[in-house]
Amino acid sequence: MDKEQGLLSKYLSKKSSVLKQDLGEPDKIVPESPYKIYVYDKKQFIINCKREFYINAKTDIVEKFTSSNCR
Repeated sequence: MDKEQGLLSKYLSKKSSVLKQDLGEPDKIVPESPYKIYVYDKKQFIINCKREFYINAKTDIVEKFTSSNCR
């Protein structure tokens, strides 16, 4: 989990284009004011890894993220 947090924290305060450059297009974009949430789903064996990045809709900057079941 700490490795995952370290990996994803490098995107904080970066433009969404940096995120897309490294991880590709998100599987889904959820508009939830004041954010656009980029959702990346990836199946690892039988476990579904889900990463969500909260992008400020006005500044296009990654402000926070969540990650579940990712290794």
